Amino acid sequence: MSEAATSPTDMHPADVQAMIKKKGGTMSGLSRHYDLAPNTLRNALYRDDYPRGEKIIAGFLEMEPQEIWPQRFAKRTTKTNVFIDTPHVA
Repeated sequence: MSEAATSPTDMHPADVQAMIKKKGGTMSGLSRHYDLAPNTLRNALYRDDYPRGEKIIAGFLEMEPQEIWPQRFAKRTTKTNVFIDTPHVA
């Protein structure tokens, strides 16, 4: 079985929005609460370069961002670890 078949997938954006709605919130309301433009947090649903937005959404849902977007965090970890074993050049 390939690694892709066994790795966890990111939650679908519609599922994240539904979870927010079930808790009595909205994406735009959450954005405004943090003094952001009403549509700003939507970026975190579709782009993988908005860690602050991910933390805000996950915090509202009482989750960790890694639980919502495991693939994003796996990619970030892989990118970061590429440089760990590289010898230091003076």
